[in-house]
Amino acid sequence: MVSVTVNSRLPSFIREKEEQVDDVVLGLAGEIERLTKIVIPHNKGILQSSVRVDKVEPMHYKVTAGEFPNLAYAERMEFDENLNYSKPGKKAHALGDSGDTVASKAMGRIKAIL
Repeated sequence: MVSVTVNSRLPSFIREKEEQVDDVVLGLAGEIERLTKIVIPHNKGILQSSVRVDKVEPMHYKVTAGEFPNLAYAERMEFDENLNYSKPGKKAHALGDSGDTVASKAMGRIKAIL
């Protein structure tokens, strides 16, 4: 009698790729954090030091700036269309613009590991 045994390695392959994608997404979030800290208004450093990355769930990270007690100031810096800063560290929309810059590279980095 001749027989063939087939073992699927798909579950372990999927777990491995999920871990790799999570690492890439964490790296992208870290890059957004780094870029934001460079361009966010930092007269006293309070808002700048509030920029952080939090893990929400696997492959999902949140970059925030100005959590309590600076939330109103951070929102004004991010969304006020009347602000017009031209010096480094004095930029409106720092978090959103940093996210856009990094997002343009995201799919290429994820595709590279798949």
